[in-house]
Amino acid sequence: MNQYRKDFPLLATKMNHKPLVYFDFAATTPKPTTVITAIAKYLQEKTGNPGRSTHTLAFNANVAIECVRTKFLEFLHATTSHRVIFAKNATEAINLVAHSLAVTYRGQGVKPTIITTEAEHHANLLPWINLQSNEGFDLMVISVKKDGAIDIPALLAEMRKYKGAFLAITHYSNVTGNITELKQLIATAKENDITILLDATQSAAHAPIHLQDTPVDYLVVSAHKMYGPEGIGALVVSNTAFSSLQPLILGGGMVETVTTSNYIAKTDEGKFEAGTPNTAGIIGFGHSLDYLSSIGIDTIQQAEKKLSEYFLNKAKMVKQLHLLGRTDLNNRSPIFSFTLSSIHPHDVAEFMDQQGIAVRAGYHCAEPLHKALNSPGSVRVSLSFLNTTEEIDYFFAILSECLLKYD
Repeated sequence: MNQYRKDFPLLATKMNHKPLVYFDFAATTPKPTTVITAIAKYLQEKTGNPGRSTHTLAFNANVAIECVRTKFLEFLHATTSHRVIFAKNATEAINLVAHSLAVTYRGQGVKPTIITTEAEHHANLLPWINLQSNEGFDLMVISVKKDGAIDIPALLAEMRKYKGAFLAITHYSNVTGNITELKQLIATAKENDITILLDATQSAAHAPIHLQDTPVDYLVVSAHKMYGPEGIGALVVSNTAFSSLQPLILGGGMVETVTTSNYIAKTDEGKFEAGTPNTAGIIGFGHSLDYLSSIGIDTIQQAEKKLSEYFLNKAKMVKQLHLLGRTDLNNRSPIFSFTLSSIHPHDVAEFMDQQGIAVRAGYHCAEPLHKALNSPGSVRVSLSFLNTTEEIDYFFAILSECLLKYD
């Protein structure tokens, strides 16, 4: 897959006078030239305010947005079953759903139980804690096992116990790389009238998602983790669940008519997209989807499995390295968080940085998961099809130097 590296200007740069080895794809992804060029072209030659002005530039901007909306549904194999609402990121998309639950059930005695897990990113945990603290919802948090995997039998038991509940769950863990098996969860949810929100932030660019086969009610992504720009994300919502959403932000563009005492909101996706949209970001997102599709998600997945296997085999040879998550390739993504027995994660990350290697250290916005695994934080290596075995070899050579320095 080395032939694709030339499409990413960032990967040809240096960091601290060393050739950049980018191992932080779970935090954000570099952008291919096609995405960068498309955004620049819109800003330089095609800027218009969609849905506001009536001139050609504004009209074309609106057409571009709607094309990306359709394109993303096609990417997820959901053209007839779901709709796309643009948000600034996955975090905002989740908060839109949480806000809708709060508004819908405010003042009612009976509310659905919220079920989530210790494996969640803070973005898929804090909104539900807020519903518990400020709106009177019951919150059930399912524990993880020793390898960081969600305790699926315990989760299924809670789902059967709390019929009509709301399940918010990660697809790919941003810490352990563990993959949540969805088939049984979706079947159990259907049997017990449970709504599912799937955080696909770490999976959408790494594995095929077929929403017609895995029909969750809500799915969230951030474009910048899919080789697109920052500042744009999406909430994908089923046609059935769409009517239950309540706007999080009110303002221009989301109304049919307004008086000084009332307003009538739109009935389409625009109801939830108040204010001037991030047209440049949406256009960039569309081109990132084109780029991924041109390679093929299946092809990307297979390439990343090979890199993951190579990394795991090298990691097992470092006796001081403790991997968080599964130690085999079954149900895991190319995300590897680890600790070293005698070195703080931030010291490891700083050492790597000086050698041109970009990794992340800390809780990775998943403090409860780290605490459940008795970890004070970790170093995270997150790979992509753009990485090479030579980069992995270099990483472990530098890791050996780090161990010698701090031994």
